[in-house]
Amino acid sequence: DTDGTVKVSPRPFHTVSLGSCKNVRLESFAILRSPFWAVELNGCEGAVVTGLRIRNNQRMSNSDGVNIKSCRNVVMSNCDIVSGDDSIAITTNGREHRDPPGHKNFPGECRNVTITNCLLDSHSRAILIWAHAFDVEGIVIGNTLVRDSNRGVNIGYTTGDVRDVMVS
Repeated sequence: DTDGTVKVSPRPFHTVSLGSCKNVRLESFAILRSPFWAVELNGCEGAVVTGLRIRNNQRMSNSDGVNIKSCRNVVMSNCDIVSGDDSIAITTNGREHRDPPGHKNFPGECRNVTITNCLLDSHSRAILIWAHAFDVEGIVIGNTLVRDSNRGVNIGYTTGDVRDVMVS
């Protein structure tokens, strides 16, 4: 494209996608040049994400780092993420959400997510907190460095509420 944005067609989907998992641990690995979301946690409970190194093309739209969608009790720490879009997205799945082929959506609220000791570098938003049809609450973000991003933390909603968010 004339603005330097990379477009891929047809576009692959998530590099790592976990749906409706309990007590999962993603630890100490790297993902390089993911053409879409590097990691997706979708409807998971009790997940630990630590020590990930993600290096996505900053000129590629939707090349997110980690998407935490409609999950409960997630702890993310010590990650180093470079992304073209959201480095970390904490969202809820709406009932009308479009999914890639063979992918199941798990609608519901997102609660109790803690992010600490991360380095985030994004061409767009470093952290997105967004409610699509269900509530997002109990989000704690601390000791996290955002560099070279046009938005550090973006909080909003389509429908549903965003409550109890602490960034320090």
